Amino acid sequence: MLLAPLTAACLATAAHAYQLPPIALYAILKTEGGHVGQIVHNRNGTDDLGPFQINTGWGPAIGRYWRMPVPQALERVKDDGCANAIIASAILRKFLNESRGDLPKAIGFYHSHSEGLAASYRIMVFRTAAEFAADSRDSRRPGQ
Repeated sequence: MLLAPLTAACLATAAHAYQLPPIALYAILKTEGGHVGQIVHNRNGTDDLGPFQINTGWGPAIGRYWRMPVPQALERVKDDGCANAIIASAILRKFLNESRGDLPKAIGFYHSHSEGLAASYRIMVFRTAAEFAADSRDSRRPGQ
């Protein structure tokens, strides 16, 4: 499969499709720090794939969602930035529903259901979102 980039339009479309704040997805993306084609091996035997570092443990659910064999679905998640963003959005939406609309809790769950790990991840994502918001405000100021 050829590598397909993750575009801003795709990120915005994925956020819209799953009714998520785009800044939350962007902050998760920047916090995860992955890129198209990337595989990060975990100590527990799973791998994290692509820009949003989607864990291979999601493989069976992704395969069912896309109605394709798990290996093919995971290859797409790894190599197609837009597909990676769509799955990240679906996962965040699942956790948002699970947490009854509590976005901070859902963001923590994106990383872990362990409260300590979720809390530290949530802090990193919020810090990234705040930096992005500050940069956006600064870039709109005249004379800067």
